[in-house]
Amino acid sequence: MKKLIVAFSAFAVVFAALAAEKMTEYPQGKKAAIAFTFDDGTLDQYEAALPILEKHGVKAIFNVIPARVGGNHQGYEAMNWNQIKELVAKGHALGNHTWHHESLIKLIRNGEAD
Repeated sequence: MKKLIVAFSAFAVVFAALAAEKMTEYPQGKKAAIAFTFDDGTLDQYEAALPILEKHGVKAIFNVIPARVGGNHQGYEAMNWNQIKELVAKGHALGNHTWHHESLIKLIRNGEAD
């Protein structure tokens, strides 16, 4: 059993090294990559950032808070679902940035979290 575990561990290390090497291959011989991410799904990301991204042919990841879509929270207006669908249709990625983004400090102080 010990030999099997050692053999499996060696295989896992080699596989991980090969996978890491493969993951760092970028298109057209590039040496690195960068990811633009936007959190909370605020309307200003749609109105100000999106046109700049589109102008330069850059794709981004927009992490929205579903419970706030189409609303206003602490003075920040959120994108609506049609605007979010447009982002995706234009090739941008969509992510979830929690359901409602409650403050953990506030939840702990109120005894709602450990």
